[in-house]
Amino acid sequence: MARKVRGLDPSAALGKVLADRRKQADLRQEDIAEEAQALGLAWTRATVAAVETGRRQLSANELILLPYVLSLATMEPVSLTGLFEQADPVELTDSITVEGSDVASYASGERARELIWATSDDKEPTELERRLAARFGISVERLITKSVELWGKRYAAVRDERVQAATRARGSDGPDSLAEVARLRSHFARALVEELRLTLPE
Repeated sequence: MARKVRGLDPSAALGKVLADRRKQADLRQEDIAEEAQALGLAWTRATVAAVETGRRQLSANELILLPYVLSLATMEPVSLTGLFEQADPVELTDSITVEGSDVASYASGERARELIWATSDDKEPTELERRLAARFGISVERLITKSVELWGKRYAAVRDERVQAATRARGSDGPDSLAEVARLRSHFARALVEELRLTLPE
């Protein structure tokens, strides 16, 4: 059975990006430390080394100032979102691991708005979602949440979108294509179930 991919904690993920950006700019760890000190951070070469290797967690203040430090050191504009976009997958909790490029959607509240919409009172779980939840041994609310976290939409909507895209790509339409549409629905249903399964703890 395939295992869920684990990510780095946010600080360690940024530390790796810091090391990569520093080396690309041909800078020493001392250079980064000096820029940090100029902003009032008590960083030394050893501090930078520890951050880069994930042995030291960034504080909230350091997290906010890190893009500024790198901007001054490299003389290029750097944003926190941009740093995360270069990062390896980030593990936010034991059950949530996201691509670095998706971190901003959590920090901005965008992902929370999606989840609130998905579980609102006027969006009752479908019978299909209830069956899938029972199959995985989880609550239907958690199934919906996982679906939106993974695809940005609920299971059936994603399945139907993929079927429609595949049908358009094949030029299939009309009564003669009904069997092909049914086959595609079955194919994408199985594929989505597998994608969903990989996000759940074993």
